[in-house]
Formats: sequence, C-alpha cells, structure tokens
Amino acid sequence: MSEFDRVVDAVNALHGAGGAEAGAPRLDAWLARARGAGASDLLLVAGVPPSLRVDGHIAAIDGAAVLDGEDIEQAVMPALPEHAARAFRSGQAVDARLRVESGRYRVNLHRERGRAAAAIRVLPDTPPRLDELNLPAGVETLSKIPRGLVLVGGATGVGKTTTLAALVDAINRRDARHIVTIEDPIEYEHRHQRSV
Repeated sequence: MSEFDRVVDAVNALHGAGGAEAGAPRLDAWLARARGAGASDLLLVAGVPPSLRVDGHIAAIDGAAVLDGEDIEQAVMPALPEHAARAFRSGQAVDARLRVESGRYRVNLHRERGRAAAAIRVLPDTPPRLDELNLPAGVETLSKIPRGLVLVGGATGVGKTTTLAALVDAINRRDARHIVTIEDPIEYEHRHQRSV
C-alpha cells in the first residue's frame, strides 16, 4: 500500500468511510468473484441471485441463493461509510466508495420496489490509456486544450468517467502540471507522474 493510499484510508476513517466489517463477509466473496470473472458490475436485486455483468451480459453467480431486500442490506450496510449508511436509513439512495481486500468498488445502494438493491461497479487499479478505449480520432486533442471547460455527456455506463480518467492520465503522462480532480465517489486514483 502506497503512502497516498494510507493517507486516503486515514482520512476516510476520520469521516466514517467503511471497509469490509464483520457483517460483510458474503459481500467480500461476491466482490472477489466479480473481479476474478472480469465483471464490470455486481448487481444485488431482491428476487434473484447476485448477478455479474461481464461484457455487457448479466448472469447469476453459480450456486448463489435468491436474495431478498434484508439479505442485501445485511451484506452491504456494514461495508458503507457511516454517513452513507445513515443517509440510506433515512430513505436516500447513496453512492460510496468501498475498498476491500479484493480491490476498490463504487457502490450505489438504493431501493427498488421498496426493497434494498445495489449496483456495485468494479473499479480498475489504474486509469485506462486513451488508445485502449477505441475512442474517435481527435478525442486526445481535448487533453491539449490550454484552458476552458470540457463536458463529456452520455447515458449511464457508456464510459464518461473512464474517458475523463484517460484524458487526465494523458495530461499526467505528458505535461508537468498541477491537476485537481473533483469526483464523488472517487473511481480512478491517479498516481503522480509528470504532473502532481
């Protein structure tokens, strides 16, 4: 674990950010299974077994039992930061970052038909490179604009955050700059390269 990771974990601990706790061993196993299968998401919905999205296709985890809303709450709530758990208990949908032994994840815990449901995104360890994303020619030009505002839009799951992370990574590799990103929850952790 890098010094940066230790600082992030210490700050998160001060603000009640969660990690896997005693009530979440089943969640840990599902998350490890998701990462091992190359899944982009772990989906927890009442009435079906926990499911993985792999290459856009959703399939139940082999041998997993059908979940109900209480199962989902018992699995996810102990892993949430305290502020997110409080918000969920008050009826809000919550987004939070989760770091466990198998890696980093973004959790969206919400209610579906009055029962708990969760969509958990598997976060990569490093940001992607622009040339890995099969983006249209010219997108890299956006990383060379000296000032202004760049908006990246689109539907859920089409790669907005991934595209922005790749643009920041391109700047970080190429230029000596001070880069500030604002993201909640944080999906991509950029390491200092040419930029800080």
